[in-house]
Amino acid sequence: MRAEGLAERVEIVLEDYRDLTGRYDKLVSIEMIEAVGAEYLDTFFAKCSALLKPQGSMLLQAIIIDDAHYERAAHSVD
Repeated sequence: MRAEGLAERVEIVLEDYRDLTGRYDKLVSIEMIEAVGAEYLDTFFAKCSALLKPQGSMLLQAIIIDDAHYERAAHSVD
């Protein structure tokens, strides 16, 4: 961030999403949604919503699979 001149504008937080507090302009989640698990998706998105300031935005990057394989993958460990 410093090399790109963004150190004063960007805060990188490496923490369990459930423990985050505060309000943010932007959220970025990279390769994490798979670890949340299908049963906790509502909790995850509710927390993200609570963390975003009004008019805030979120970037969510995820690995995807074909629908035909979803049920098996949703109930197994990578």
